[in-house]
Amino acid sequence: MEIRQKFRYLQIEHRFLRMKVWIPAVAALAAGLMITFSCKKDSGTATANYLEGAVRFSLPAYVAAGDVLSVTPSGISHPDGDPFGYYWTVPTLKPARDTSKYEIPDGGDGHFTYTVPDTIGRFSVTVTAFAEDYYPSAGSVSFVILHPENSLTETGIEEADPRFTDARDGARYAYAHIGGLDWMRENLRYAGTGGSYDGCEAADPVFGRYYSYEQAQTACPDGWRLPTDAEWAALVSEAAGTAVAAGDAFPTGSGSLMSKGLLNTEKMWEYWPEVSITDAVGFCALPVGYGSFRETAGGSYEPYGSFAAFWTADAAEAGRAYYRYFNVRRPEVYLGSGDTQSLALSVRCVK
Repeated sequence: MEIRQKFRYLQIEHRFLRMKVWIPAVAALAAGLMITFSCKKDSGTATANYLEGAVRFSLPAYVAAGDVLSVTPSGISHPDGDPFGYYWTVPTLKPARDTSKYEIPDGGDGHFTYTVPDTIGRFSVTVTAFAEDYYPSAGSVSFVILHPENSLTETGIEEADPRFTDARDGARYAYAHIGGLDWMRENLRYAGTGGSYDGCEAADPVFGRYYSYEQAQTACPDGWRLPTDAEWAALVSEAAGTAVAAGDAFPTGSGSLMSKGLLNTEKMWEYWPEVSITDAVGFCALPVGYGSFRETAGGSYEPYGSFAAFWTADAAEAGRAYYRYFNVRRPEVYLGSGDTQSLALSVRCVK
């Protein structure tokens, strides 16, 4: 069974609780940069109609401080073909919200450029279209600001823990000796191959990158490699304190590999009584989901917050390979097989 089918079955019951974590709690931190055409809304108008359509624009799901967001809205038209304007409300530390409207020449498109502030958290950008004698129409898009050093906390990884440096890009990784091998304690994030979560490179330092099986064969740093399923069995046996055998689902062990982890102070794994999160051996698994390179060129990714999935070195039948995965609601460490070119999973390297 494909990972998508398995994951969706396990995901359905969990979707509601994840929603409560990720419903944006957007503060009124916003300041307005207001952009309009040469028309002004008369607040004293007695009657008003509606502009046609809905405001549409897109932003990356994850951004980093200093990133520049460049946005042009679409989707709105004036029923009479007359000019209409836009104003923007954006997150910033100062000043207080300003709702004045600044004129720009007719024919402008409401384009907006915004530099992400040096902070962390979930924020939203709102654009409002307006015209004389018409109700305003607004649309909002939220995004998460990540910091490579401050966003991910309480993973159990300490600064003094053993680390190695990937000579290709200078990235440093914590590692631990478990089950007779050195295991990376962080997901590989080498950008020479693979993809970023939702196409957002700002997420790489936190989530790691996602690799097809074919990409994973050469993604590990020099001297490191993908672990076999037998090595996964040794890892889980030590973590869970009970022997498990390669080649089938491990009946226990997921909680002993999961890190409690906070992302911008919010829990990454939810609490479930069936799973006790202890991270007994310091493996530090985080629920960063999986991806697929099949639907779009940049990949599609889901479901963050529910699953962790990792390639093994073992090939299955033609065009498929084995992976290990677990989810927040079950103590098992599952075994699956997936397409070697389109399925995109996390990678932990060993030596």
